[in-house]
Amino acid sequence: RATFSYYDISTDSIQYHGRYNFVSDAFEIERGNSVRQININGNYRQGLKNGNWAYDQNDYQLKIRRISGLNVEAVLNGYQRRLSAQYNDGVPSGTWEMTINEVVDSRRRGKSAESSANFTDGLATGSFIYSDTSQSFHHKISGEFDHDGNFHGDWQLTYMKNGFNIVEDRCYENGFLLSLKSVDIETDSVLFDIAFEEIVSKL
Repeated sequence: RATFSYYDISTDSIQYHGRYNFVSDAFEIERGNSVRQININGNYRQGLKNGNWAYDQNDYQLKIRRISGLNVEAVLNGYQRRLSAQYNDGVPSGTWEMTINEVVDSRRRGKSAESSANFTDGLATGSFIYSDTSQSFHHKISGEFDHDGNFHGDWQLTYMKNGFNIVEDRCYENGFLLSLKSVDIETDSVLFDIAFEEIVSKL
């Protein structure tokens, strides 16, 4: 169900203007009592997204505890995902934040993942961070974008792959990868170390 304000601009067309709200029913996404619900809230200005928008997607596994007569008692397990976005006349602008909260026995356990990026005139600029603590090993990404939306400067990725806990350091210049080094955190052994000298020489 969507509720919104609009202008009539012809006999068969409209233009969104004002508050917009969308709420879905909880719908089954696969077998096994898995359900999803989506909520979207924001504002339009003359047909373009403007200001703050929130996108929520909740994915749950229903666990039925008991049935009393025709009443069902159940708990929810799953994740609540939210993207908080900002627009200026339909163009991404300002800070965008993503959060994921884990839900166990119908109780929110707090953030399991989050990220933040900044946009200027539709391009990612400045700092970017990503953190995921939902897995056995803490996954992280951090770095910077230049004013044209390219990777720039030092980026660091921490992740698990094939049983190894890895920290990866990358160096970019305006989108060009200059060097990359991967290290096994537990043994401090170098898994990969390369400098792209041909690219460096042409910049």
